[in-house]
Amino acid sequence: MKMFVRVIVLTAVIFGAPTTMLGWSIFTALSALLTAITLVLVRDGFAAHTKLVGFLTTAWMYWGLSYLSNLIEAVYFSVIPIKVAISGALAGLIMALVVAGLLEALTIPGTEGPVRPVALAPGVWWRVPVLAFAFFVVYVAAGAAIYPWVAGFYAHQRLPTLTEILRLQLCRGILDLACIYPVFWQWRQSRKRAVWVSACVFTVLCGWAPLLLPNQFMPGLIRLAHAVEMGASGIVFGIIAATVLLKRVRSALSN
Repeated sequence: MKMFVRVIVLTAVIFGAPTTMLGWSIFTALSALLTAITLVLVRDGFAAHTKLVGFLTTAWMYWGLSYLSNLIEAVYFSVIPIKVAISGALAGLIMALVVAGLLEALTIPGTEGPVRPVALAPGVWWRVPVLAFAFFVVYVAAGAAIYPWVAGFYAHQRLPTLTEILRLQLCRGILDLACIYPVFWQWRQSRKRAVWVSACVFTVLCGWAPLLLPNQFMPGLIRLAHAVEMGASGIVFGIIAATVLLKRVRSALSN
């Protein structure tokens, strides 16, 4: 089915749940649209062996990046209570399963064009820890850049030390890589496309989409500052992750 139709259908489904709770908002609609576009781009990029594998890959990536990873950080920084985080994670899991199932039903295998051979680079055992540390470096750099705009919001909260942030972001980096790794493992398009789709995934699913949604725990201007932070760090980390984890396979079809 054409990309436009799938994006519209997914946007309507993703938009429906938060609108029921939060009411109409242009930011909710934009969050749903960006998420839908990103998920369709990802699903068109990999060739799953079965519909079930495709469904699980998309659901795990969506839930892990948009919900689980962000909620872990929110609890760590005492932005939201742990009970709220648990209920949010469960609601997010249901959303991810529904959206991934619908996307899989609307995706027709073998209609995305010629295969551009790529493969996972060898030495994953050292690449993943290096990338997790890169995630920490990018995170700290982006956070330091926007800190003057959010300092007042966090002034009365106990912020983690640099060592504590290192532990958290190393764990989050490994989790985020575990979410995107099955996609890279099944990637069927060019490495160049994988790089910019990966940047889109980490920018939208980890940052823009969840931060655009209104909530009672973080004021709009603070969310906007963090959206800029997560957008910048997501682009950089997404590019690094795909570049490091994927290699071109020599072929007349490869880019």
